[in-house]
Amino acid sequence: AWAFVAACGAISGGSLTALDLSLSNMCAEGLELLAPTLQGLRELRRLDLSSNSLGPGHDCAAALGKALSSLMNLRQLILGVFDAGGAITEPAQLDDPYQKRNTAAQAVGLASAIAPLRHLARLDFSGHAMGAAGLERLEAAARGLSLAELDIRSNRLGPEAADSLAALIASHRSSVRSLRLGAIDCALGYRDRNHVGPAGIGALASALMGSRGITALDMSFMECGEDGATALAAALGQLWSITRLALSGNSIGPGGAEAVSGALAQMEGMTSLDLSFNGVRAAGATALSGTLRRLGAVTWLDLSYNHLCEDGARGLAHLAPALAAMPSLHGLDLRDTGGLPLAVRDGLAAEVAGSRSL
Repeated sequence: AWAFVAACGAISGGSLTALDLSLSNMCAEGLELLAPTLQGLRELRRLDLSSNSLGPGHDCAAALGKALSSLMNLRQLILGVFDAGGAITEPAQLDDPYQKRNTAAQAVGLASAIAPLRHLARLDFSGHAMGAAGLERLEAAARGLSLAELDIRSNRLGPEAADSLAALIASHRSSVRSLRLGAIDCALGYRDRNHVGPAGIGALASALMGSRGITALDMSFMECGEDGATALAAALGQLWSITRLALSGNSIGPGGAEAVSGALAQMEGMTSLDLSFNGVRAAGATALSGTLRRLGAVTWLDLSYNHLCEDGARGLAHLAPALAAMPSLHGLDLRDTGGLPLAVRDGLAAEVAGSRSL
């Protein structure tokens, strides 16, 4: 990172539009050295500083604020703790409770650093465990922006953060296209998931009303439950433009599956749907089967770990004809079928696949 920072000095004031310094172990000292160079890159549109140990022990907020102070044309800022594959670069640090508290405190300051970036359209602030205090600061800093992409997964946002999260969504619902609120798909990211609960989901559902330009929504592992799913279904029924939806790990149960199935039927442009780890069972599978027949554009579907093998695999039996009728389906996850006899599994697989190569 140090050598690259020095090399960047040669292009200061030039026409560089994208700079990726992710996974560089830069820390606050590196940001301090980088700041003068960044201030000269006035045409910069995309900056990736993800997975750079921007955490405890340093005044990273001040360093980041200094580095961003002149980037008035910046459109994309990526500050996620995790890399693109979901790997944590410093698991030992994140495992330590004292360090985690410091990281959350740093996140409050980091959130404030984005306030001057009036043209920012994409913000990745995932994996900082910022909690309610950090979210409140982020919501205030982002009020004057028109974000099209927002990723704040795995930030330890509990029920007490629901109002700030709803306000953040509401202030960007006319501009947002991609909204990732759930959990990063790894063990520690799940631990820091945004578990707002059923009442919190209800507040978010109200905020989502009117976000008709949204195409991607991730609300995985937010402890939605059946009541939250019912509230969310009302909002989803208006979000016809969604093409990618992740509601995994929300324990919506059969009742929640029935509630959301009607809304999903309106999303005829859906290409990716994740309903895994929801315990929909046979009754929920029956409700979903009619909806799935209408989702002809879906290419990836995850229904794993939904207890579909109970009662003689009635859930799978209800789903199989609907899955077979989905013409664009090329990827399907139905794990958790280990209790079925091999012959039954093979028969269901053949029915679903038909003449396709799944």
